[in-house]
This record gives sequence, structure tokens and C-alpha cells, in this order.
Amino acid sequence: MEPHYFTALALPVEVKEKLAVWTRKAAPSLSFKNWVHPDDYHITLFFLGAADTYTVQQTMELLQQSCAAHSAFTMQAGGIGYFGPRQAPKVLWARTACPQELQHFQQRVAASCVSAGFTEEKRQYRPHITLARKWTETSSFSERFDCLPALETIEWTVKEAVLFRTHPHRIPKYERMGTFPLAES
Repeated sequence: MEPHYFTALALPVEVKEKLAVWTRKAAPSLSFKNWVHPDDYHITLFFLGAADTYTVQQTMELLQQSCAAHSAFTMQAGGIGYFGPRQAPKVLWARTACPQELQHFQQRVAASCVSAGFTEEKRQYRPHITLARKWTETSSFSERFDCLPALETIEWTVKEAVLFRTHPHRIPKYERMGTFPLAES
């Protein structure tokens, strides 16, 4: 089986630490099967899936060019949301602002990945930071969601994109395969 890859914005250590503090407060009252390891927090730009070595190398070359042509920009995270039904969500995540710079950058990264031979994503881009997956209780998540502690707004400058390889049976599970600096603003 070929390894799976994705491109993402890696988060600075201080952002990961703030998210981890929130998670430690919230986790005891929430029953999710999997909590994301803080080292694995990220904002996905484009999911590649399985790929051979040649395609990964070609993708890295295109990402290097795309990132070098885009200026660094500011991001914010704050607030909590979820995907799936309110009574039993599939994913708990930290909300991120989606500034115009992120939209343009994500489109640039996606175009590079498609040029390397990957399938274009048809769904609308919804940036977020996954914190936990798969609600496991029979009781409703809905009541607990309304009582979660607040996640204060966190701000940082995006200076690079990363190509990650997934190792499903390791913790942390994502390995950096390449880092691509953005142009200085």
C-alpha cells in the first residue's frame, strides 16, 4: 500500500500549546474516540492521498515554486465547531478565520497539486484545525457542546506550507516530508 500525503499549514508551537491547553480542559467531559496529538495540529490545504515517490517529488517541486510566489499572511483561530450531526459529531475542530490571503494561497497550492496529477477537490474549502474524531457516547453531544470552555482567539503569521506523510499507526502520525517557505511580506 502506498503512503498517503497532504499539504497543510503547520502551526507554531505557541498555537499548538494553546489548543492543547483547551483540549485538556474539555476532554474529560467529552467522549471522542480519538483526540489529535498536539504535534499533529494543522490546517489542511489539499489532501493528496496515495502517491508514488516520483509524484511526491514532482509535487514538492511545484509547491516550492507556488509558495515562493506567495507572501506570508496572518491567520486566526478561535471558537469550536464540529462536522456531522449535533447529537454525535464525527469531528470536533477549532474554527479558523479564512482571510482572502488563505483562499488565494489554498487555490495556488491546489493548482500545483492538480498539475502534479492529483484529483481536484469538488467540495468547498473549509479551513479548520481538527482536535478530536468520532463521538462515542450514546448520550447527545449537543448539551455538552453548549457548555464547552471558550477558545480564545489565537493569531499567528503563516510563513510556510508543509507536505506531510501519514503514518496511521503512530502517534504523532504526521511526518514532514518537505517545508516550503512563503515570500517575506
